[in-house]
Amino acid sequence: MKTPENLENTEVIEEKVSNVPSNRPIAFSFTDFFEKNRKIVIYGGIGLGVLILAVGGYFYYNSGREAEAQKAMFRAERYYEQDSFKLALKGDGYATGLEDVADEYGGTKAGQDAHYMIGMEKLKEGKYQEAIDNLEDFHLKSLIVYPLALGGIGDAYSQLKDYESAAKYYMKAANFDDNQFTTPRFYKKAGLVYEKLGEYDKAYEAFKKIKDKYATGRDGIDIDKYVSRAWAENGYKD
Repeated sequence: MKTPENLENTEVIEEKVSNVPSNRPIAFSFTDFFEKNRKIVIYGGIGLGVLILAVGGYFYYNSGREAEAQKAMFRAERYYEQDSFKLALKGDGYATGLEDVADEYGGTKAGQDAHYMIGMEKLKEGKYQEAIDNLEDFHLKSLIVYPLALGGIGDAYSQLKDYESAAKYYMKAANFDDNQFTTPRFYKKAGLVYEKLGEYDKAYEAFKKIKDKYATGRDGIDIDKYVSRAWAENGYKD
């Protein structure tokens, strides 16, 4: 027969035993988890589904627009290649011009190409701010064309005698990708506008980069005279 004292001791032991952690793994019940987190699971699933549909819809829509833009661009590109820029820009009454492609499809590759072509042609025509506006809207990071666009902006600013902006864009163009074509070309242009700014130390550094790495290329043929001139103007001593 349990006395009150024994009963009390038994209850204490049972409580201690129930608090001892078990080494057995606790079985996971999805049903219990779902019941406890019903709203989170439901709303999370809905949110994920909406995200998947939105992303898929975006790529489907964008691929369709790219096809439309390429089709609209076809005739304008032909006119551009034939130096018929007025027809390329405005269209011929039947085919879409570059301006419309750039405005309507600016986020597509064809729209970006239109911005580049317009910008470079405006640069030739001496419409420098229009050139800058279009080339700044060109964002395709191709290894050759993108630095050419940056360099085109530099050319436009140089013609506007904004040499600080010109130097900034020339250096961006030179440093975007290390290659024999665009890198020395824009280091040289940067050096020349640094000279106009009287910043001969920066001019020397730009010319020296060509001498050290690209001396055998087109822009390196006469680079020694540029290096020497910037060196002398900066007051360097041997």
